[in-house]
Amino acid sequence: MNKRILPLTLVIVLLIFSSTGILLPITRGETELGSVHGVVVDDNDSFLKDVNVSVYDEYGKKLATDLTDEEGFFRFALYGGNYKFLIEKKGYVTVKLSITVPDNVGLFYEPNFDPVDMGIITLKSVMKLFTPVLVRVVKPDSTVTLPLTITNLSDKIEEIEFSTYNPDGWSTRVLDASGEVRKILLSSESSTNLNLEVSVPSNARGDNVVTVTALGSIKSTLNITIIAQETQTDLSSVIQVAVVLKEITAKAGATLNYPIVIRNKGDEDLLLLLNVNSLPENWDALFELEEEKEAVSQILLLEGETRRLDLVVTPPSIVDLGNYKIIAVIRNMDGTFEKQIDVGANIVGSYSLKVSASTLYTSATSGGSTSFTATVTNTGQSPVTTLKLSIVDIPTGWECTVTPIQIASITPKESSTFNVLTKIPDSAVAGDYMITVKAESDQVDSSEVQIRVTVSASTSWGLIGIGIAAVAIVGLIIVFRKFSRR
Repeated sequence: MNKRILPLTLVIVLLIFSSTGILLPITRGETELGSVHGVVVDDNDSFLKDVNVSVYDEYGKKLATDLTDEEGFFRFALYGGNYKFLIEKKGYVTVKLSITVPDNVGLFYEPNFDPVDMGIITLKSVMKLFTPVLVRVVKPDSTVTLPLTITNLSDKIEEIEFSTYNPDGWSTRVLDASGEVRKILLSSESSTNLNLEVSVPSNARGDNVVTVTALGSIKSTLNITIIAQETQTDLSSVIQVAVVLKEITAKAGATLNYPIVIRNKGDEDLLLLLNVNSLPENWDALFELEEEKEAVSQILLLEGETRRLDLVVTPPSIVDLGNYKIIAVIRNMDGTFEKQIDVGANIVGSYSLKVSASTLYTSATSGGSTSFTATVTNTGQSPVTTLKLSIVDIPTGWECTVTPIQIASITPKESSTFNVLTKIPDSAVAGDYMITVKAESDQVDSSEVQIRVTVSASTSWGLIGIGIAAVAIVGLIIVFRKFSRR
């Protein structure tokens, strides 16, 4: 029988379901009908069982829910329309998807005929433990430190407990900057850097596996192979690392570039790992290939090849003045070579002033005066000293008085206000004039600001003019009468 053609009785049943809005969750082992299916896996591509899959209509009403089987499979009988899927499991980041089921295609026995195949859906673990070092070669009776990063991808705070497993006679500890840690609280959508300290006994030989586990709402485990051997190949004469610039003086917020040259003098290709081990709080740092300007965490150095890198460091825009140290490490995969790079940053400050006038337009009369205020703000990252407002340009014969004369210092983001009183001479002709001011300090000057002053004729001159005109009119009247009598 063609599986696309349904018996009459099934058609009647489906019509009833359709009219009542009932949706059917279908598992692979059942012989029911379906139209939508998918498979859920974790971030290691392993099938996830008992994942809760819920279906909502386009208005947000929950219609049906089901759990995935042993192979991560789910299936629903949905009729034509728009739907939203919520796929969730404790310890994994929830996935939301939207699909559209075509109209008038029916339901089918076999999933292969379903009109909508949602494919492989990956749920990421909310917590991930990571290290770039999977194999390390060490000498017996030594201690090695391996970098760890723990990441919380969820929208909730995770309480994470650490545990380790190691061979008999070995010792392991999880460390932060202050010492050993066994449990931490990790904010949502954040990461923290830790270290795994491994103490290797004197009788250790060969391959040994050390395990570190982070347990929160889900468990994340790392297995690291430690190869203990009496002698190691000395690569210090094969790999040459030169730091071209070790100290940079700059203002806060500036990008600092430390050029590094690496040369492989050997006869084998080498894969080198790049890591920044120590960085001041809130600073950023990364390695960039000089020719490509792309961030990298490792490079392949071919036989006889020389590569140029930049260690790019960015301090925050607000940071205390002084000297800071940055420590980076270049090592090979098995730990037989490690080169520490120590560079310094001398932050001398960031100076900037901004002037804002209370008005950019004012008016006055000849012989009168006008005033305005100017607010100076320290928009830099360091204090400035001996601050004053200077009159850069003023019309000839005008007088400007600024109070206060100067201010000893202002801190970053602080503002000070100056009053500017301007006297206009009696001889000033009516018209527009410009006054130019700027802020000055021992460290930096601001840009200039111009204020326009519109001058009009004095009222007293107008009255005098009226008086002269009146006298002239009276004189004309007297003269007219005198001559009219004749």
